[in-house]
Amino acid sequence: RPKQYSIRLWRRVEQEALEQLYRQTNRTGFGTPLRSEAIWRWLVDRQGYDRIYVALEKPSKKHSPEHGDTIAGYAVVRQGRIVELLCKPSHGEAARQLLARACSDAIEQDIHRIELDAPPGHMLHSVFIEAGGGYYLHEAEQGTVFMARLVKPRRFLKALGPTLHQRVCDAGLPAPCELGLLLDGTRRLRLKTSRHGAQLLNGAIGRSYMQCSAYQLMQLLLGHLDLQQAADRGRIRLSTRIARQTATALFPQLPWWFPRWEFLPAGQQRMG
Repeated sequence: RPKQYSIRLWRRVEQEALEQLYRQTNRTGFGTPLRSEAIWRWLVDRQGYDRIYVALEKPSKKHSPEHGDTIAGYAVVRQGRIVELLCKPSHGEAARQLLARACSDAIEQDIHRIELDAPPGHMLHSVFIEAGGGYYLHEAEQGTVFMARLVKPRRFLKALGPTLHQRVCDAGLPAPCELGLLLDGTRRLRLKTSRHGAQLLNGAIGRSYMQCSAYQLMQLLLGHLDLQQAADRGRIRLSTRIARQTATALFPQLPWWFPRWEFLPAGQQRMG
């Protein structure tokens, strides 16, 4: 039987628990902003939401009663749109029950369409599709698009070094690892990764190299560009099979997601 949670409207004294859950669940995410206590107070006080639901986990029998219920997840809703739904990794069923409660209350308010903003790969996307809904993955919304610029690419690459080395190891490639880069058709570099970090070296690129623009390289480092798609369309050239394997390991496309709660217009009345 699925584990049952107690779903109710949140209480202001539970703000710290929501902050902690947000930090825990987004620690390994991509694109989610850091929120200070002041930002959390601003989000709550501006009343941009209709309701905030929390999923409470009952304490197990082995714990004493004073431990009380713990928050396993929460959902922020505005006019049938769930703009933020987060649960502890081991509490996927809490997400389903939060969704069910949001749907139930929406029907009572004569709202017969519900939307969910969630990261790519979130478990609830499949629930919407099974119910006849659609899945939309796009970067722009109502004329707004998020952009990033690497002001100091070499410093960024240095900070990314341990991550690149781990990707190489996870792919089973030998370390240290090198990939030649032919940028903008003229500039020849080598990207070298090892347990000591990553660095760009000038010089010969060897037989296994990737030909792209400097702009595309920045997109790859940020995890924004789909390397396989770009290569298949001829936008990026990979000289050998080894070059393709190495580049694929180094530059996976990342599931970027920026929550929409911060961009909701301020409300007139808060219900939870």
